[in-house]
Amino acid sequence: MPVPVVKFYEFAVSGVSPSGSRHQTSHASFTKELNTAASGALDFGDVNIDAETESDTKVVVFRVSDLNGNTRVQNMRFWIPSIPGRISTCEFNTEIQNEWRQDNVLGEASGNVSTTLPTTQNLFRGTAATYAENWPHLSGVDDANASQYIYLNVTCPTTAGTGKFGAGGEGEITMRVTLDYL
Repeated sequence: MPVPVVKFYEFAVSGVSPSGSRHQTSHASFTKELNTAASGALDFGDVNIDAETESDTKVVVFRVSDLNGNTRVQNMRFWIPSIPGRISTCEFNTEIQNEWRQDNVLGEASGNVSTTLPTTQNLFRGTAATYAENWPHLSGVDDANASQYIYLNVTCPTTAGTGKFGAGGEGEITMRVTLDYL
């Protein structure tokens, strides 16, 4: 079978809840589709390394836009394969939630994104009526088959130095969902 087509959508964490429309780019809180082009990068903005403060919190969802003849994707594991160079000392904080948390602010107490492939599924279908234990897979292209909300931010120590990192700068951080499909 051909590989399913998957996408990451960023939504404005300060916006209204996109629940019910997470599969649509026309929602008022939709920011952009994330991809490998510089314009498709998740931009954490400026991070004050002198005070080691957290960046702005971002929120993304993962969705299937075309199953390509498959019945579902499952065993979804969210992670960062590598953090290059000077930014390897930065912490990428995350909370994966079933529900929209408008103006959510992550702190260092949040969990860190794994830099090794998780051995168990850590990303599930984000349907408000039925939570992760009951829905470990995505089997369609509608809102009911979008992932949980993935809230992210970054904290860098003074040792990271100054400069532009990521798309258009030094080193790129690739966030990945590894999955199985049937």
